[in-house]
Amino acid sequence: MEPTEGYVKVLGFKLFVRSYGEPTKGTVLCLHGGPGATHDYLLSLEDLAQFGYRIVLMDQLGCGKSDRPRGTSLYTIAHNVEEVEGVRRALKLGRIHLMGSSYGGALAIATALKYQRNLRSLVITGGLASVPLTVREMKRLVQHLTPKAQAAIAK
Repeated sequence: MEPTEGYVKVLGFKLFVRSYGEPTKGTVLCLHGGPGATHDYLLSLEDLAQFGYRIVLMDQLGCGKSDRPRGTSLYTIAHNVEEVEGVRRALKLGRIHLMGSSYGGALAIATALKYQRNLRSLVITGGLASVPLTVREMKRLVQHLTPKAQAAIAK
């Protein structure tokens, strides 16, 4: 199936989107991990189009083919939430199934908390619900590794 792809203007920036299928059963908006990754590793989700779903993949601001503003002030989960909502609105997707992978899972949860009225469902794959809790747990787990492994992680 050939995708349609292009850019949508959101919050003054161009965000890259790729779409497959027709939304007979609804639209699935897919959020990649990272931050800093691209939508590419989610391309296999296009298979869902054969079951009546429109699959929309996007590159978040600063990632992939999307604009890459300098500085760090825009790279926040709050800004990312508004990007997701901006893409939903720009493409006129209506109520969506929102899927997030890894960091995209945390972003999907944050989006659902603010814009739950715009969601039909929420799917998290390998995501995290709390960055502080995840960082604490990672630090705890590192303490159980060999000194050599701990040094490599610290480096």
